[in-house]
Parts: sequence; C-alpha cells; structure tokens
Amino acid sequence: MINNDELNVRLREYVNNLDASRLKRWVDVSHKFSAIDDMMIVTIQGLGRMDAQLVSIDEKIMVDKNLYYLTLGFNDQFTSSYLWVLGAFEIVRTLHEKARFDQSFFPRYVQDLKTLKDKFSRLRIPLAKFSPHDKHLETDVGIAIPSFHKELGVAWRVSKSDWINRRDLSDQMLELFEEMK
Repeated sequence: MINNDELNVRLREYVNNLDASRLKRWVDVSHKFSAIDDMMIVTIQGLGRMDAQLVSIDEKIMVDKNLYYLTLGFNDQFTSSYLWVLGAFEIVRTLHEKARFDQSFFPRYVQDLKTLKDKFSRLRIPLAKFSPHDKHLETDVGIAIPSFHKELGVAWRVSKSDWINRRDLSDQMLELFEEMK
C-alpha cells in the first residue's frame, strides 16, 4: 500500500510532466498554418501541449499501475483525451477544407487530410453526438466506450472489435503536419 506522502508526490509528477521533445515538434509545425489565422498557431501549440502531457501521463500509467487507478478515480486522463480529440478534429477539418478550396494551401495533401479527418470522425461523432458515424451505423456502438490500453494508453471502443487510440491519432496528425511542405 502506498502512503499519502508518496501518493501526493506521484500525483504531482503526474500533473506536471510532459514530453518536451514532442511539444517542440508541435510548436515547430504550428507555424506552417498561419495562412489560416495566427490563432491557428496558438491552438495547435495548445493542443500540442495537451498531447505532450497526455503522452507522458499515459507512459507513466503504463509503468505504474497505481496511477491508472488514480486516473480512473479523477477521470482526468479520459476527459482531457476526449477534449483533445474534439479540438484536434476541428483543426484537421479546417485544414482539409482550406486545402480543398484554396489551391495555394497544401494542395498535395488534400487526400491525406481527408483520410485523417475520416479517422478522427469515426471517434469524434460518437464522442460528441452519442451516436455512431453515418458510415458505420451497422457496425459501431452509439457511445464510444473509454478504456486504457496497457501498451497504447487511452482508447475508445467504437464497435465490438474496433478500438481507436488517441495516441495513434495524435501520431498520425503530427507526422502528417511535419511532412506537409
């Protein structure tokens, strides 16, 4: 059993840690999208900070299962992950629309942005609307059910056999943004 002092130290570390190299990657890519609005830079950096913290916390929970139970008790990791997915989806949706209608804005990446948007949509629709995505009415559940994957961190079950992991979405988004030139 963990005493209260040790538990407080672990909880403080849990709240304050983030993956600094990952955050730097987000900050570096954010400037590419100033053509939409300067606030896009701030928003991407804010989501990047959230992501860097969520990744760090997920990794700590995978190592220290006691933090998993703290997370479930406080629900912070799931709620923050949920909010990150909603915000990140809006960034991807906005970039896809801009690229689709503005030939000077990353025209080479229209299909990549659409593919990423579709991946986010499968999770975002049940998270935000409590109903399955139209394209998955026959297979998906109405509410995305949160869980913690022992190797991947926060994930949601969207059908009897399909899970969507926040880290995977984040990795794909960050890698695509880094590739965009």
